[in-house]
Amino acid sequence: MASVYGLVDAPVIWNKFFNDVLVEIGFKRFENEACLYTLPQKNIHLVLFVDDVIILGKDKVLMADIVGKIQVKFQLKVSWNPSMFVGLQLQRSPGTVIVHQRKYIENMALDYSISEMHSKIRTPYAKSLDLYDTASPLLDDVKFFQAHCGSIQYVASISRPDICFAARSIGQHNQTPKRSTLKAAKDIMRYLRDTSDLSLKYHCEGKTHHVEAFVDADWANCRVDRKSISGFVVLLDGGPIAFGSKKQTIVADSTAEAEGVVHVG
Repeated sequence: MASVYGLVDAPVIWNKFFNDVLVEIGFKRFENEACLYTLPQKNIHLVLFVDDVIILGKDKVLMADIVGKIQVKFQLKVSWNPSMFVGLQLQRSPGTVIVHQRKYIENMALDYSISEMHSKIRTPYAKSLDLYDTASPLLDDVKFFQAHCGSIQYVASISRPDICFAARSIGQHNQTPKRSTLKAAKDIMRYLRDTSDLSLKYHCEGKTHHVEAFVDADWANCRVDRKSISGFVVLLDGGPIAFGSKKQTIVADSTAEAEGVVHVG
């Protein structure tokens, strides 16, 4: 079936076609992660993000063969030592991978006029900040605020667990933003600008791996509905592989109950 770029069905058709090509090569798609593929028994993994692909493995000959088979169906721009993937910068050394979004953050600061002249921000979210301030007027341009939120959330979900709580907090006001919430978004961007050198480090020693998980809850954090906020991070050999912050769906009656909700997911 042919599709035209921009039509509603085009992304689905494109993804199905690419998936069929990978399955024909021998890849198997993970059931719980549709963009992740593995080549059974070969220790080769492939990550697909729209039309960007990164292949991970140790057998360079096999990887070159896979790239050749994909090139039969698609026109590719190939890099055997990538330094960037979907806005994520990569630095590699033996046994270590460091990832960050310094370039993306710097461009974001320019796009949203976050000047170097502004004072430095030490934390992404001030506890004294009142996002529910009724005296603060509503913004006329909702999409302008939503663009800020989207840029911040992209960084928070990929490489900056330290701003997950702040990103979630302003995201609650995505439909009815006020000047106070726009100021909060600007402050988060200023914090990112001032800490753009922060990165995630993944280091592996030997064949054994160590997994750790940490959770916490801020009881009755929201003064409007009294719901608590959950936070979690999962570390693989000391590097975060999953993290996030979200409002709980129930109203916990105590700190113990709020903590219990976090532990059961």
